[in-house]
Amino acid sequence: MDLQACAGIIETDLKLVAEFGRLVGIFHAREPVLLISDPDMIKQICVKEFSNFTNRKNNGWPGRVLSHAVSALEDDHWKHARSVLSPTFSSGKMRNIVPLIQHCLDHLLEAVKKQGENGKSIEVRKIVECFTMDTIAMTQFGMDVDPHNNPEAGFVKNAKTAMSYVTSPILMLCALFPFMYYFFRLFNISPMNNGSQAFFYMAVSSAIKERTKENKKRTDLLQLMLDAHKENPVWEDDLDPDSKLEYNVFKGKGFTEEEILANSLVFMLAGYDTTSSLLTFACHSLAVHPACQSRLREEISSNLGQAKPTYDNVFGLKYLDCVVNETLRMYPPAARFSRMATEAITIKGVTIPAGMSVHFPLYAIHHDPEFWTDPETFNPDRFDRETRTWPAYAFVPFGAGPRNCVGMRLALLEAKMALVALIQHFNIEAAPDTEVKPKLEKGGFIRPLNPLYLKFVAHLPHITYDLQLLWYHDGEAENIS
Repeated sequence: MDLQACAGIIETDLKLVAEFGRLVGIFHAREPVLLISDPDMIKQICVKEFSNFTNRKNNGWPGRVLSHAVSALEDDHWKHARSVLSPTFSSGKMRNIVPLIQHCLDHLLEAVKKQGENGKSIEVRKIVECFTMDTIAMTQFGMDVDPHNNPEAGFVKNAKTAMSYVTSPILMLCALFPFMYYFFRLFNISPMNNGSQAFFYMAVSSAIKERTKENKKRTDLLQLMLDAHKENPVWEDDLDPDSKLEYNVFKGKGFTEEEILANSLVFMLAGYDTTSSLLTFACHSLAVHPACQSRLREEISSNLGQAKPTYDNVFGLKYLDCVVNETLRMYPPAARFSRMATEAITIKGVTIPAGMSVHFPLYAIHHDPEFWTDPETFNPDRFDRETRTWPAYAFVPFGAGPRNCVGMRLALLEAKMALVALIQHFNIEAAPDTEVKPKLEKGGFIRPLNPLYLKFVAHLPHITYDLQLLWYHDGEAENIS
């Protein structure tokens, strides 16, 4: 019986690395793969030899629509899609969507205040999932849905149905029997509910037609994808140099409507889980480590006071960055990430055959005592740039190299703005039944196994974040608040 299926990916990887070291040959279902936890080899594979490790085996999605997403593409097709998308997540573009996130923060703060009245405990994952869905609807689809107060809205219901793909038996079959992937692709069978796909296809299609017909523009990601191919991508200096691609951009080729839909869906799926988990574990860690929370509150108070969080002021908070990074170290978004060798290659004396996949056990690397002193202890100071001792590429929560997570900047922006707003308004405290060390699910995504309950004790009057200047028509701004 598969050890991974019994013990779970996290426990399996920890045991394999502890017993056999940083290079282990294993079977992923019936497929032989290399499990690599050596930081230098991660750099060699993901950065220096990226041209030979551009793709992931069976990295696409069964089904016609999702197969067009950037996460499913290979080689030049992937390069084209990435060249269109990467400038969309530049710092300049992220600054433009800050008002959208601030509007969603208003919904979050009201919901926390309401649910936490009279000292009631709040299931933190549930409420931050509503916030994450709210920001996805607003920043990616241009829709103001407020899931906290409208749980039966069409977007909310279809998004929840779509996000259940992670428990789909189709994905399980593809993992256990890789040849099934091609069967499902052939017959256009998708792990995502067809009704949900149809809902979002109509939403995206209608938005595109409306904006084209009426010459309306929004400052959301859908609009940025629509606009991206109309001008040459601009690579801003602050983009991760590992993510800049050394090739000629496919000039004049933008996304089709189907590609826009596919990428919108994948951003929704990936962003929902990543941001929700990061916020859940960050709130929990600060609750059970009140000294860290006090230090973070002092930094926020000294630099922002009661000013609302923005792109520039949250990314200027050094201790906040340490808190977020330590949360991502202890609880990375996924247990592993992978690459596939296009041609046979020898790295550090190890020959990797053509077509072989290499898996990087992210959770095990982030908890390796050789890289991290007392790895099970929440210690944000280990990310102080002046005193850090861990090796490069021992911390890769969003992957590494040019094929790292394209939406990483947006996920961090949402999480940091939410943490700042929550700390400004509430003391986050452990409830009597709060797990000090939360048990984790056995799957590939890092999530708490049991609900985590925390108390949010208000200590400041609520600040309203007005939604302004979001619609543009014939060059004139219209307030849609």
